[in-house]
Amino acid sequence: MMERFAERDDDVDGIIAIRANDLSTAYHYLGVAQLCLDKGREQEALKWAEEGLWKFEDEPDKHLVLFACDLLQRSGRNEDANERLWKLFSREPSVELYLRLKSAAGDDKAQILVRDKAIAALSVRAGNSGPQSEWSVFGAADVLVRVLMAEGLLADAWAAAGKHGCREILMEELAKASEADLPAEALKAYAQLVERKVRLEHFPITLRRNQPRRDNFGIPRVRSA
Repeated sequence: MMERFAERDDDVDGIIAIRANDLSTAYHYLGVAQLCLDKGREQEALKWAEEGLWKFEDEPDKHLVLFACDLLQRSGRNEDANERLWKLFSREPSVELYLRLKSAAGDDKAQILVRDKAIAALSVRAGNSGPQSEWSVFGAADVLVRVLMAEGLLADAWAAAGKHGCREILMEELAKASEADLPAEALKAYAQLVERKVRLEHFPITLRRNQPRRDNFGIPRVRSA
């Protein structure tokens, strides 16, 4: 009720004060910071965002991190932004985040350094991960293969898939991307995928229950031959 009156009067300070009464989650901090930004208070928005990141340092919220990094970059604090982006990448790796890090790097030389650092980090994480990580939403092996594909390093992507495994849907994407340059690898993968599909279709339901565990999307992971 009070916030509605403050909004009617366009009392930004009043709205902030009301929302500041409940900052129990990173999402609430993001809401206050977004309000400030919408009202043209960029530095105040950054202050709230950084306070939220500090308060929830042990469990950083991805959306709040990205919001803060946008403002840090706009404020010329690129090193601070990159530091937070790398921390997020180490916690929740994704191709999208990798591309953002690469874009923020600037020139070609800096982008190559970002590429090499990300691939090295993902390789180590994929190598050290146990079976449980194979069905993680942020599985390092899948991200590693996708990053290598994005960079056009298809031979390296096949090597990573063979060493660490990847989801069937990703194996199929890699095979399709390799049809022109690495047709032999693509054909082997297609044959493997078809063979697995036929084998599963002919297995009794009771035997299927004994098949390797599946990831969050119900798609089994495979390793390239």
